[in-house]
Amino acid sequence: MACALEDLHNWPGEVVISPSDPGDCDWAAALLKRSVTVVAQNEGNLGERINHLDKSLKKAGHAQTIYIGSDAPLLGENEYQQMITALSDYEIVFCPALDGGVTMMANKPCWPDLADLGWSTPVLAQQLKSVCRDHQLTVHCIKASYDLDDSQQLSQLAEDLQQDSRAARQKLLQQINKTNRSPE
Repeated sequence: MACALEDLHNWPGEVVISPSDPGDCDWAAALLKRSVTVVAQNEGNLGERINHLDKSLKKAGHAQTIYIGSDAPLLGENEYQQMITALSDYEIVFCPALDGGVTMMANKPCWPDLADLGWSTPVLAQQLKSVCRDHQLTVHCIKASYDLDDSQQLSQLAEDLQQDSRAARQKLLQQINKTNRSPE
């Protein structure tokens, strides 16, 4: 989460943080040293929560939104810029995850109903593309990345973070290295 917050601190646009527990709204509002909007998630599966949040944001005047995962520490300025650029030509943009999910998703029109999709399954990205295309929305995918779903991915992440100079990523790398050290 510290990696996502580091990116949000530098984000040039408005930032919305959406905690899953309404009791975390005050905590979420204090996470960044900048103005943020906090909108608690509704109940339901992830698709239902995204639909509810999206409708709230559109009603508040947000013309386009980019949703980032807090479990994808390799996301960075390059991917964010690709999403912004693609949104000028497409209505829906995804950054697929290598495991079949997504690490980031963006939209201009409201999302179609996402409740029945296979969230946290290897078919999610394909289902997202299909449901959006079924609603005649233009869809684009940027280059796939990966998110962290289990400890097996930590070795790859540690290798990838070697070249990442961002402070939160270096702190994460130190923690991974500390955890992976075998007792002497």
